[in-house]
Amino acid sequence: MDARPKLHSAQSSMSSIGGSQWTRLRPSSPTRSETTTASRADFTNPPHLLISRADLRKSIAALEELTQQAKSFRQALLTVSRATSALASALEDCSRVKGCDTASDGLMALSGLKHMMGAHQQLMGDTFYREFEIPLLEKLDDYRAAVTERQVQYEKALQVKSALIRKTEHDNIRHGRKKRRDLQQFRAALVALQQQVDDLDGLKGSHYQEILEAEDELWSGVLAKTVFVARAEMDVYDKIASKSTDPSLESLLSSIPDPFESWGPQREEGQLFSVLSPYAFDDRIRICSAIDPLCIVVSD
Repeated sequence: MDARPKLHSAQSSMSSIGGSQWTRLRPSSPTRSETTTASRADFTNPPHLLISRADLRKSIAALEELTQQAKSFRQALLTVSRATSALASALEDCSRVKGCDTASDGLMALSGLKHMMGAHQQLMGDTFYREFEIPLLEKLDDYRAAVTERQVQYEKALQVKSALIRKTEHDNIRHGRKKRRDLQQFRAALVALQQQVDDLDGLKGSHYQEILEAEDELWSGVLAKTVFVARAEMDVYDKIASKSTDPSLESLLSSIPDPFESWGPQREEGQLFSVLSPYAFDDRIRICSAIDPLCIVVSD
């Protein structure tokens, strides 16, 4: 039989919590969160968008793919530039043959246009390499290193804080098993434990907020570089288009109808524009019937 005297209510409550019941009633240790992903936030006040390690891997893969496609695009652009210049040289050679009399000036002018286009494509390739491809490769290297370093530092801090919480829990259980228990000491231990849990929550919140800010900075930088090269491309196209008013080309170009509006009758207002040649009437009947057997085609 237990010979111990019965405790008062307050002391009895502390005793029950301090012993084995404390082990059952206390919240589970937050140390499991060392491997928790952001798909399940186990902390208070998370940022509005949680970026997990799986999301970071997707970001790295997307950036790697973008740099690879940027390289392919630049190489293709330079290939087109060389092909355009070669075509320009061939046109120039044609304009110089003895039999090319009346067409000589026109071919020479068009050769000059092609030379200019090839030069601008070369310029665009060089600009794309300097202002887009190289900065993206640098961003990718810096991004990989930053992600790895941030994760390592976070896990170290997480392990330290989680170990401190486990130690505090262990000390509380050990003191709770003593015959003489101090209610004030127990309350102070609970306050300390709650503070440690709050610190752990704060660490997680700041970590995921830092990730979110880093992601926003990364993709905003990618957007800025993309806008830059898009603006450069538009400027190149505008300069090429402005050559249509050159005296050596204007009469040649104006003698040919607009190739994208040269088929069929004059388009009415609101009519859809298409660069495709119109179907024959029989073809339209066949296509329309394949779509809907009840379709009726009205001849123009």
